[in-house]
Amino acid sequence: MKSYLRLFFILALVATFGSGCSTLKGLHSGIFGKKSKQTAVVASKISVLEKQQDEINDKKLTTIGSLSTGVTYALNQDTNSSAPVAAAQEINVRIASLANKPDLKEVKVIQEIVNNLITNKANGEKLLAAKDKEIIKLNQELSNTIKEKDEKITQAMQIGTQSAITADSVSKTLDELGGNFGLNSVAWGLKRFFSRMLYLIIALVVIFIGLKIASAFNPVAASIFSICETMLSWIISTVKSVAPKAVNIAGFTSTKTFEDYKSILTKLIHVIQQQKTIEKSGTDVTLDNLMSEIDKNMNDDDRQKIEAIKKDLNWA
Repeated sequence: MKSYLRLFFILALVATFGSGCSTLKGLHSGIFGKKSKQTAVVASKISVLEKQQDEINDKKLTTIGSLSTGVTYALNQDTNSSAPVAAAQEINVRIASLANKPDLKEVKVIQEIVNNLITNKANGEKLLAAKDKEIIKLNQELSNTIKEKDEKITQAMQIGTQSAITADSVSKTLDELGGNFGLNSVAWGLKRFFSRMLYLIIALVVIFIGLKIASAFNPVAASIFSICETMLSWIISTVKSVAPKAVNIAGFTSTKTFEDYKSILTKLIHVIQQQKTIEKSGTDVTLDNLMSEIDKNMNDDDRQKIEAIKKDLNWA
């Protein structure tokens, strides 16, 4: 079961480092990735505003066309056809040619305003005031659209300027990192890696110490700390599996080795205490008797360890 848990832990570590690398790759997929996205958003907004501006201009031309139709309709009411009226009609024809042709509904609205201005001035002025409000609203919408579009264009230019400045800075940095056959970039990467790892280790140590203190009086913290200890043991076991001599070099002793030598020492003390008891009862205890009893209590593995110790002490 423990081997499966260790295998799972190793796979989890690999997955963690792998996801970390992919995250870093995603964050730095393009030096100007963020700027490009901002530029795309602003460009899209400018496109929408330009479309709105075209629609408003089209409405204005349609309104001009309808008003031109209304002028023609009003001038046609003058049966005298004086020279000024004829001149106004000629000019109005040119205006109509530049404007959009209004729909029938809009033409009827303008004709109603003209009829009221001629026959019922007060009512005609009310209708004309309502039309003025529509024109003012249309002009205001156009003004707001142009203003917002200009702001977005200015924003796009600022992003372009910032991108250019960043490009110069990044180009200089890349030139510096490419020095010494690329070794500068290796040194920079290692420095960044170890600095980040140091921050991570400090954070984990602080959390570990905090859990250790809290575990003394909080059962929940004690449970979490126990889990942390188990995970830490997995890390040590993983290191030991990958580099067995590293544990010995670091001065650590495995639990199995400790228990084996503790068992030998326990047996020795037990036999010595037994012989002391026998000696106190009046029976002589010789060295041969002591060695014989010790040998009886030892198994083959214990004997091999004792022989190894004797060899280290140059007694074998």
